[in-house]
Amino acid sequence: MVFILVDDMGYGDIGPFRVTDIKTPHLDRLACEGVKLTDSYAAGSVCSPTRVALPTGRYQHRVGIEHADIQIGSDKALSTSEISIAKMLKNNGCATGINGKWHVAGTVEFGPNAHGFDQFFGFLGPNVDFYTHQQHFPMKGVPDLWENTQPVKTQGYLPDLITEHSVTFIKNQASKPFFLFISYNAPHWPFQPPDQSGAAEPEHRHLATRQDYNPMVERVDDGIGEILQILDENKLAENTLVIFTSDNGGERLSRNAPFFHYKTTLWEGGIRVPSLIRWPKQIPAGITSQQANITMDMTATILAVTGTEPPDGRLLDGINILPIIKGEKPIQERTFFWRQPILEFENCTPTYRTGKFREVRIEPLCFFS
Repeated sequence: MVFILVDDMGYGDIGPFRVTDIKTPHLDRLACEGVKLTDSYAAGSVCSPTRVALPTGRYQHRVGIEHADIQIGSDKALSTSEISIAKMLKNNGCATGINGKWHVAGTVEFGPNAHGFDQFFGFLGPNVDFYTHQQHFPMKGVPDLWENTQPVKTQGYLPDLITEHSVTFIKNQASKPFFLFISYNAPHWPFQPPDQSGAAEPEHRHLATRQDYNPMVERVDDGIGEILQILDENKLAENTLVIFTSDNGGERLSRNAPFFHYKTTLWEGGIRVPSLIRWPKQIPAGITSQQANITMDMTATILAVTGTEPPDGRLLDGINILPIIKGEKPIQERTFFWRQPILEFENCTPTYRTGKFREVRIEPLCFFS
């Protein structure tokens, strides 16, 4: 199975969700051959919380990672004592790999390999320059590109490299069950379009425009096209579950329509995300589901379809949504919870105000076509 997570993409930034100024033919294909989920939510309004909720299948508050404040060298990390989806699938005979952004630890000691992934290519921190592969902010210039536990240097636009390593992983694992987590760093800032000699706006993020942003989304779509093609070539497409979603709502250059506000907020624009699921052998093509779902549901669904049982006493916060999507069960009413730290900004660095949190309970809204 293939799980594709993009970074800071707006709800309305792809063809299936009515974008008009970006071309996403491969995501259009994924929607046509699968399911469009109109009521999907990220576990957090910023990167790290969602990236904790996905591998654990549980609310990020359980492990104390509630904001995107993990930097390179930080001692804050998802503990290796946590039972990750990679560990569970690996114990059930799956090869496991991740390519792209990690951002739940600042050192390789707590990197993907320590959490059950057989193979890792990507970066640990919050963001990197798309061309130099060095940290962009706040630890500008620190190298952050890894292959398993070793630092590496290579040339290329990072989303393309993530795609390249993902295609290789699928080729190498085509004869056996596998779980591949493709974690694109686009279209997160720095807003650096592909096919340029270097950075577009590394020092002046506020000057970037939608003309910088759109090609980044389109390059991700190109990469997804290559992933779908390699599945076709290896005759894997029919029985491979492919999931696409975003880690949170989009930022200022994103199109979050028809919802209000952006990433870092608990308005719908900050937590409502585009989601697509394809599994030709099991799910009818071209359907739309209004079942409210959240990041942890994807974990529970993957474990269910692979027949992987969590260890005794390990309770998941998500549900298997496939029977609902397939019409075998009725749509369920859900209540989701978010807890957003109140942050103060000193010299552009977020700091916690101890003990003060905003707790939010949101009943998912209906999507109107």
